[in-house]
Amino acid sequence: MRPFTIYAPSDVATPEPPQVGTRRREDVPERFKWNLSDIFPDWNEWEAGYKRLESGIDRYASLKGTLAEGADALLKAFRLSEELGQLAYKVWYYPSLQYDEDQRDNGINAKRQQVQILFARLAQAESWFNPELLSIPLETVRGWMSQSEPLRLYRFAIENLYRQQEHVLDEAGEKLMSLSSRLSASPNDAYWALSTADAKFPTITLSTGEQVTVSYGQYRALLATRREQSDREAAFRALHET
Repeated sequence: MRPFTIYAPSDVATPEPPQVGTRRREDVPERFKWNLSDIFPDWNEWEAGYKRLESGIDRYASLKGTLAEGADALLKAFRLSEELGQLAYKVWYYPSLQYDEDQRDNGINAKRQQVQILFARLAQAESWFNPELLSIPLETVRGWMSQSEPLRLYRFAIENLYRQQEHVLDEAGEKLMSLSSRLSASPNDAYWALSTADAKFPTITLSTGEQVTVSYGQYRALLATRREQSDREAAFRALHET
């Protein structure tokens, strides 16, 4: 058995901590940035996607009252909901990630809020689905699934909804809950605007003489890389007194 070798502290190389500095986004190499063209090539394509989502919400709302017609009607509702969910993901993240790049950009934030308003409409358009499906006996729906292979793909979602049916409100209650979605996001949006975009972060001088602006990101970097307790303490006080 090979014995472990224990080195004295003086034998172990202690690298110098990396230089911590504030960089502007245009100074960061492109390979380290998000490639948002994978979501949409440009804002024109995003606008087209937004309009498709908008029209899809109206199509989904028009399905209200059709679920009892049978397996095909239920499958149509599930597939459209899935289609809208995938499109909504893209329509949301294209402006949202660009807003995360610079939360001072009010133009991007306006587009992000535009999507949030559309999402509130989507939630209202979907509010009828759960109560209407639950009004159909589970055994009836199981019979549909046994006859329709495509519908069986959604077996878990269907069975899970019936399992939780005592927690589902009636249509009026579900619609009321959907109306609160836009309001419930407001406190979080206000917090991040005030604490990130509008915050004036302080600058401290480290023990090396280097000056650093203590933003959230720089604070975490300082805690992870600076061995000097005085530097970490200065960063802590600077950030939490902001």
